[in-house]
Amino acid sequence: MADSSGPEPVKKRRRGPGRPFRKGESGNPGGLSAERRAFLSETRRDQAENIKAVLARLVDEALKGQAWAITDYLDRMGVKMPDKLEVSGEDGAPLAHDPKDLMTSEALRRHLAELRARDNHGGGSGTKPTPDGT
Repeated sequence: MADSSGPEPVKKRRRGPGRPFRKGESGNPGGLSAERRAFLSETRRDQAENIKAVLARLVDEALKGQAWAITDYLDRMGVKMPDKLEVSGEDGAPLAHDPKDLMTSEALRRHLAELRARDNHGGGSGTKPTPDGT
């Protein structure tokens, strides 16, 4: 006997997982609005300026001899200083050292100025600061 309900309705094909859009159709056709792009660009620029200002202040404090600034600067440059380091000479005796081998505060200032100049010139460009540390 024939079915009296008529022709079967055509089922709409559903997209499977991972295929929510038709071929050639983007999920974000409009993209970010111009206002949003401008806002994000300005925010990134402001953040970069703030970071430069903070790092400049940190280097200035390190050049003044502030131990906390030197430690923070070296940490950010990837130089990790051990929390505690016990050093002794032969058989646990005190180390014998020549005071001439120690880095003076002036030598430290020159070294930090060289690092700062290298960073300001695009990092590792081979330029060296002048003798007065600028």
